[in-house]
Amino acid sequence: MDFASLSSVIREGMRHNQCVLCGTALNTYLDELPCPHWFLVPGWRGFRNRTLARVFEVFDLARLVDYLKIAAASGPAGEHGIPWRRGECDGVIGIAISWGRRGWEFSYDQRDIGPDGRVRRFVLAIRYDEALVDKAQITVAGDDGRVVVTPLVQRRRVVAPD
Repeated sequence: MDFASLSSVIREGMRHNQCVLCGTALNTYLDELPCPHWFLVPGWRGFRNRTLARVFEVFDLARLVDYLKIAAASGPAGEHGIPWRRGECDGVIGIAISWGRRGWEFSYDQRDIGPDGRVRRFVLAIRYDEALVDKAQITVAGDDGRVVVTPLVQRRRVVAPD
């Protein structure tokens, strides 16, 4: 399914408060089935380290970013994701996505792209009302898909140096 078709299907599901990827309501979690819609659920549960790791065990960064871009574009308060670069020579690439009062910033170094084209290590910063609330480095280890989440900031408290 191409991006335009997927966008249409996801947006239609969102109009009915239904996630088309996992089949549950957008405001709920189904622990047995990690899903990108967890990023949209109120209460920040989707951003706890264990839960966050489970989403990235199933969905790679590119698919999650696509999903969040579709979600952001489907809501009246949302804005399209805006690609950005930090410096011209350091090879860092990123995207910032806003959805209502929430925002996600993903950044990665081009050297962290694996031979299969998937990003193996990246930083995720989560904002609420533009204030940083969580930041973590996510590492997808090897072919087994094991994910390690290293907190850098949790609930606005720095836990590791940048």
